[in-house]
Amino acid sequence: MSLPSIVMNVKFPLSVVIALLIPFCLGQWITINCQAQVYTISIAIKDVLVFCLPFVVMSFVTACIMLLRWRALVCLILLMGAVVISNMVALWLGYAVSTLFMPVIEYPWDGNAPGQEGTLCGLWRIHLPVLLTHKQALVVGFIAGIVLNIRCPPTLRYLVLLAEDVSAFFLRYICIPLFPFLVLGFSFKLHADFVQQDVPFILGPTFWLIMLLQMVVIWLYFLMAAGFSWRKARLFLWQLFPAAVSAIGTSSSLYSMPVLMVCTERCGRCPVLARAVIPAILYVHNVGSALVLSILVFDVMRRFGMPLPKPSDFILFSLCYALAKLTVVNVPGGIILIAGPILQATMGFSDGMLGLVTVMYVIFDPFSTAVNVTINGAFAILFSRLCLRWHILSSPEKECHARYLTQRRKH
Repeated sequence: MSLPSIVMNVKFPLSVVIALLIPFCLGQWITINCQAQVYTISIAIKDVLVFCLPFVVMSFVTACIMLLRWRALVCLILLMGAVVISNMVALWLGYAVSTLFMPVIEYPWDGNAPGQEGTLCGLWRIHLPVLLTHKQALVVGFIAGIVLNIRCPPTLRYLVLLAEDVSAFFLRYICIPLFPFLVLGFSFKLHADFVQQDVPFILGPTFWLIMLLQMVVIWLYFLMAAGFSWRKARLFLWQLFPAAVSAIGTSSSLYSMPVLMVCTERCGRCPVLARAVIPAILYVHNVGSALVLSILVFDVMRRFGMPLPKPSDFILFSLCYALAKLTVVNVPGGIILIAGPILQATMGFSDGMLGLVTVMYVIFDPFSTAVNVTINGAFAILFSRLCLRWHILSSPEKECHARYLTQRRKH
């Protein structure tokens, strides 16, 4: 199946949605042993994916830097600045919404934290060695691209382009067809954990406030990416819908990255740039998580009778959070594990408050991950659009594609 048919055809989004809903609709008729077997297969697919993705990222980043040449450094500086601004705006947007609506929410705290650990576990595991981490792949790819711009034999340049082709083939024809099976197993795990939770606690006013705010922010990002065209914004959102659904099922931006990269290529004007932007912002640009964290902090403080923090206090927390984002690991709830000590140091959180905000954040993690993935796709489209408008890249689609074809014809 070709790339357009994979991304644009309704079969793939529908298959991912079905895989996500099967455990919640039919889970009570499926035995625990069968669920564990499916979850084990999903873990095996995940392990292979995690093993291969750093090499895919390295090939994409190297090819992008090599094709964009000196413009790559300018793009990197602008990208990091845009990521910092975006994260800070998300935190302060959550602060503003909490200040307006949290005082009028009546949600008494009964002293009992919800949630237990799920019981679904894998039966066996593939233990693959970690040859290259995601961050190492980014650094190696960036350095290799710079070196190839300075001095590079034509044969080596061709091998880099060939590696990019192999990586694209791996994403399109191996990762994408297997992704519904990956989502199915993790959906069984999500269902097993979800049924242990206190549903009235989860579906309270705070939940709906966060969901509404995230939907508004998603639309704002897509409107900006589409040049404030409602028709294009709806088209972009539909094209990135499979990535968002896969993120809910896996609760991981890393596992959803193959789908996100393939979907984003269809929306932007420079697929070469999108392939490099998505891995670069995967861990550092999490708007959905920032919105959830800022509102949950206010919610927990109110439950324990603490006054809402002043803007001056929140500035210190937001700055420390922005720096800590560079060290967050890609696990469900990984951000709150880093933000916990910061909350204790800057907001005066007790152990009980930290435990409550951790439980609530982990519950929200699948939804915030989906928002992170969706907004990252819109951010990549918007960033390439801004690079075009500011003439940082001169017709990058035409230029990069022409260089790519030139290198291919030489060999």
